[in-house]
Amino acid sequence: MKVQIKSDINVSDSTVHVLPFATGYSGYSPVSQYLVTREQDGKILTSFRGYKLEGEKINLPKHFIGLVYNKTQNDEIISIQPVEKFNRFTYWTYETNLTSTKSIHEFMNWTDISEITTLRQNMLAREAELRIEKQRIDTEKSLKRERLTNFDNNSLEKCKNRRIKNFLESKDKIEKYENDKIKKKEEMENIILKRSQEESLSIELNRIKDEKIKAEKFRQMVRKNSVEIRELEAKLKLAYVLKTQKAQIAEKESLKYDEMKKNAVYNEMLKEELVKAKELEKELAISKWNERFIYKQQLEQQLQEQEIKKQEAFKEFLKEKLLIDEIIRKIYQEDQKEREQIIMKRKLHIEYIDNFKKQREIWKKQNDERIELENKNIEKYSHIIKKRQDDSDLYKKERESIQEKLHEKLSKDMIAKKEKLMQVENARMDLYAEEQERLEREKEIQKMALRIKEKLELQRISQDTQREKQKLKEVLKKEDEKFNTQLMLKFEQDLKINQLSQQRIRMKREEYKRNIQQQIEERHQQAEYLKQKALLELQFERDQENKRLSIIEEERNKLLSMHAEKLIGYLPKGVIRDQDDLLKLGEKFIEEYKYTPKFDEFLSDDEIESSNIQMDQLNIAPKEQQECEPDV
Repeated sequence: MKVQIKSDINVSDSTVHVLPFATGYSGYSPVSQYLVTREQDGKILTSFRGYKLEGEKINLPKHFIGLVYNKTQNDEIISIQPVEKFNRFTYWTYETNLTSTKSIHEFMNWTDISEITTLRQNMLAREAELRIEKQRIDTEKSLKRERLTNFDNNSLEKCKNRRIKNFLESKDKIEKYENDKIKKKEEMENIILKRSQEESLSIELNRIKDEKIKAEKFRQMVRKNSVEIRELEAKLKLAYVLKTQKAQIAEKESLKYDEMKKNAVYNEMLKEELVKAKELEKELAISKWNERFIYKQQLEQQLQEQEIKKQEAFKEFLKEKLLIDEIIRKIYQEDQKEREQIIMKRKLHIEYIDNFKKQREIWKKQNDERIELENKNIEKYSHIIKKRQDDSDLYKKERESIQEKLHEKLSKDMIAKKEKLMQVENARMDLYAEEQERLEREKEIQKMALRIKEKLELQRISQDTQREKQKLKEVLKKEDEKFNTQLMLKFEQDLKINQLSQQRIRMKREEYKRNIQQQIEERHQQAEYLKQKALLELQFERDQENKRLSIIEEERNKLLSMHAEKLIGYLPKGVIRDQDDLLKLGEKFIEEYKYTPKFDEFLSDDEIESSNIQMDQLNIAPKEQQECEPDV
C-alpha cells in the first residue's frame, strides 16, 4: 500500500515515540535494547538515554485498529507497508506528573496519522450491507416486472375476482383483529377483576387472622391474670393431692390385706394337706367298697340283660298276636270254626304267659333275698369304717379348733391395729377437711365483704360524679351569664364611645347576641362531644369486662371438663358453684352429690328448705341470697 502524505507532518516523532512503544515492537531500530520497563505503585517506569520516563497505557477508540508500518521515502513519495496491528499503546513522557493537555495533543497528532493509515471495521460492514441491500432491490424490481407481465396476461375477470377475494380477506382480517382486540380487553378486565377480588379476599383473611390472634392474646392475658382461674386451679391441685393421699392409704390397706391373704392361704394349705390325708383314707375304703359295688352291678346287669331278652320275646309275641288278631278279624265271617280254634290257641298262650309270670316272681323273690343279704354285709363293713373315720375326725376337729382359735386371735389383733390406724388417718383427714372448710368460709366472707365494699364505693363515686356534674352545670351557666353580661356591657360602652344611632345600636346588639349565642352553642356542643366520648369509653370498658368474664367462664368450664371427672368425690367446696355446673358436668356428678335440678317456683316450702340444705352442702347460695348479693 502506497500513501501520499505531506512532508510537514512530524511522522518520525509519531512513529518513534508513540507507535513502537505502544506495541513493544522494536522495528528496524532496536528500541527494546534501550528500554527496560517495570511497574511500581500502579505506574510504569523506565529510563532512556539517562532520563527517567513515566508511561501511561492508552486504549484505542472503538472501531479503530492500530497498525505498525515499515516506511520508505523517495523524494516526496513515502511508501508505507503494514507490519503489525495493536489495540492500545503506552505513552511516555519526561515529566514526573503527566499533563492532560500534552497527552491529548500528542494523541490527536497520532490519530491524524491513524485516519490515513488505518481502516475502520464499521465501514467494511456498512459496505457489505449496502451490497446486500442493492441485491435485494434488484430482486424486487425483477419480481415487479414479472408481476406486471403476468397481470397483462391475465383477464379482467380474474383480476376482479382477486380484488374481491383480497377485499374479503382483508375484511376478515380486520374483523378477526377487532375480535381479538375485544377478547384481549375482556381478558384484561377479568384479570384485573380477579386480582382485585383476590386482594380484597386476602385483606379480609388477614383481618380475620389478626382478629383471631388478638382474641387469642386477650384470652391468654385474661387466663394469666384472672384470680378466679388461679383459685380454681389451686382447688383442683388440692383435689389431686387428696386423691393421691387416699390412693396411698388404699395401697397401704391393700398391702396389709395381701399379708392377711398370704396367712390365710398358708392356713388353707395346712387344711388342704389334712383334707388330702383324709381323702387318701377315704379312697382306700372307697376302693374296696367300689370293688364290691362293681361286682354287684355286674350281677344286676346280667339280670337286666335277661329281663331285656324276656321283654323282647314278649314284644315279639305281642306283635305275632296282633297279626293273628288281624287275620282273625278278616276271616271271621268266612269261617266260624277257624275262629274257635284261634280262641283256643289264645287261651293256651295266656296260660303260658301266666305260668311264666309266676315263675318270674318266684325268681325275683329269691334274687331280692340274696341282694338283701349282701347289703347287710356291706352295711356292717361301712359301720366299721364309719367308726374309724369318726375317731379320726374327732382328733382332727380338736386340732382344727386349736388352729382356728390361734388364727382368730391373730386376725383380731391385726384388725384392731388396722382400725387404730384408720381412726388416726380419718381424724387427720377430718382435721384437714375442717381446716380447708374454715379457709373457704373465710375466703367467702372476705369476698362478700369486698363485693359490698366495692358496691358502696361505686355508689359513692356515682353520687360524687352526679354532684360534680351538677356543680359543673351551675358553673357553666354562671360563666355563660357572666360572659353575656360582660359582652353586653362592653357593647354599651362601645356604643357610648362611638355615639351611634339607635338603628345601628339595635343592629349591633343583635349581632352581638348572635355571636354570644353561637359561642354558647359551640361550648355546649364541645361539652356534649366530651360526654359522648366518655360514654363510648365506658361502654367499651363494659364490653371488655363482659368479654373477660365470658372468657373466664369458658376457661373455668374447660378446666372442669378436663379434670372434674377424674376427681369425683375429691372436689373441695367452692369448685361446683351452682345447679348449672352440675347439669354441665353430667349424671355422674348429680348421682355422686345426690342432687336433682329443680326450680324454686315448682317446689313447696319443705322442698325448698331441703334443696337449700343440699345447696349449702355443695357451697351453692340459694336463689334469694344470689339476688341479694351485690353485683360489682
